[in-house]
Amino acid sequence: MSKAKIAIVTLVHYIYFQQFDGLRDELMKKSEDLKRYMDDGKCEVIDAGYVDCVDEAFEAVQKLKKEDPDMLFILLSTYVPSAVCAPFAKYLDISQIHHLALGTGHHIDTLRKLSRISGIRLIEVK
Repeated sequence: MSKAKIAIVTLVHYIYFQQFDGLRDELMKKSEDLKRYMDDGKCEVIDAGYVDCVDEAFEAVQKLKKEDPDMLFILLSTYVPSAVCAPFAKYLDISQIHHLALGTGHHIDTLRKLSRISGIRLIEVK
C-alpha cells in the first residue's frame, strides 16, 4: 500500500516583510517546523513552497498538478489577498485544509468566548 501524499504550501503577503524586520525568517521557520511535524514517515510530504504573490501561487499550482497529492495543507501565515489563495481552490481538485496562525494580542478573551459559543476549537500556543 502506498503512502498518502500530503502537500504543504505556506501563503503570506509580501508587503509585511518591508514593515517588520525579521518577519520573513520567523514565518519561514514556522513553516519548516510544520513540515517536520507532518513528515513522520507515515505519509509523503510535498513542499509546494513559500508563496507571497500571485505569480508564485500559479507556479506552486503547476508544481502540485505534477506531484498529484492526495491533500493540500495551506498555512496562512499572514493576511493573504484572495488573488494569492484563489489559484489553489480554482485549479486543484483535491481536498484542502486551511490553517491560520493568529497573533491575538489583547483579544484572547474574546477568542475564547467565541470558541465556546461556536464550538470551534481554539488552540493557544504561548
